[in-house]
Amino acid sequence: MKTLPVVQPHVLPHPKALRTLVAPRPGPVVTLYVPLLRTISEARANAAAYEGAVADAEAGLEDAGLSAGEAQGIRKQLAAVETDLRRLERPAAGLAVFHDRTGLHAYGLPEEPRRSVTVAENFALRPLLAAIHHNRRHYVLALSANRVALFQGDAFGLEAVSAPGVPTSLEDALGSELTENELRVRGTLAGAGAPVFYSHDSGRD
Repeated sequence: MKTLPVVQPHVLPHPKALRTLVAPRPGPVVTLYVPLLRTISEARANAAAYEGAVADAEAGLEDAGLSAGEAQGIRKQLAAVETDLRRLERPAAGLAVFHDRTGLHAYGLPEEPRRSVTVAENFALRPLLAAIHHNRRHYVLALSANRVALFQGDAFGLEAVSAPGVPTSLEDALGSELTENELRVRGTLAGAGAPVFYSHDSGRD
């Protein structure tokens, strides 16, 4: 039996990207919302919960008029979505999975969704839209004496991003605050007094 490649859930899409899911398409189509338990020790429970949702989708496809072979083929595609928290590229509290005759779309959700399995002529998008609405993206600029860093954040957390043109430290932005080392000499008295040497070290010292 040929094993399908594992499908990693994507980050939540921009609202404009949902046009591909809203567009009319030949049905029936499958929508799954499955919560994921957040502890690593419950990885098997997550797999079992998702497999149960996939089995319900297969039964729904047969009820909608698909042959057993067609329904089994779609089940195999749905089953390829990764559910193991240890292997997810980004943390997720749930999955939103959409399947039609052209392909599979899977997204990680920042909050646990209510479990649902829908086989219909159109995708069930309301829970996904709610998750996108609450997933406000933002940026954090971290400043310290030795480092400047830019982070992009959303409901899943923060991750560092490159920022061309932004200095990497305050020294890059303002220049060095250190003074040059110097050795100077002066006399103690007018005329032929004994010379006195003194120096300037760095500003820190």
